[in-house]
Amino acid sequence: MPKGKKNKGKFEHRRTEQPYSSDEDAGIDMTIDNCSETSGQSDLKSIHDDADDMQEKLEEKVMEVIDALSARSNAARAAAFTSLRSALQRRNLTTLLSNQRATLADHVTKALRRGKDGERRAAAAIAPLLALQIGDEGTEEYVREVRPALVAAATDKSASIEARTECCSSLAVLCYLLEEDLTEIIEVMRMYETIFSGSYLKGDGSVKVSGAAVEAGALHAAALDGG
Repeated sequence: MPKGKKNKGKFEHRRTEQPYSSDEDAGIDMTIDNCSETSGQSDLKSIHDDADDMQEKLEEKVMEVIDALSARSNAARAAAFTSLRSALQRRNLTTLLSNQRATLADHVTKALRRGKDGERRAAAAIAPLLALQIGDEGTEEYVREVRPALVAAATDKSASIEARTECCSSLAVLCYLLEEDLTEIIEVMRMYETIFSGSYLKGDGSVKVSGAAVEAGALHAAALDGG
């Protein structure tokens, strides 16, 4: 046998590779991509549907709370104001509330004028939030109806210090964010002065240290801060 030659045998087995064509590869990849895209679209639709469902349930709950503002119990009305305030702090409900402007203004005004301490405080606390979410077209009318009731409650000496303080703070927010009429702002500032003037020095320059003056300190501070 000549050197340099190798006997490969009668049959030679060769390992052949037949790579997928580019069309086949593309077909597999596209199948995966299509599945991912379809799955992604389904997930987005599911999320969107869930969000719509949650929004609908929230609006139903808010309408129930608004109805509860007509409850006979003072405590129930105060709780309804508090619940509504909590909802407004988490979500923008302008679309829903824009159709309830007159009703909400009426509830807030009645609570401030005739409600007991807890209801007054709750109504005063929610007043600025409602003004911001009542809708642009109804904001001016809402403020025009609610502000006199806030002023009356803030200057009502028979009301609690806490309720009057809340009214002063809410008036300050309304004026700062929404009031453009300087005459109205000056009127509110003069009202504030009638309150915080209780902390003015005595005629001899000494500080008032009576129990009433000390207790009203938070109210005077709120009025001074608002002014």
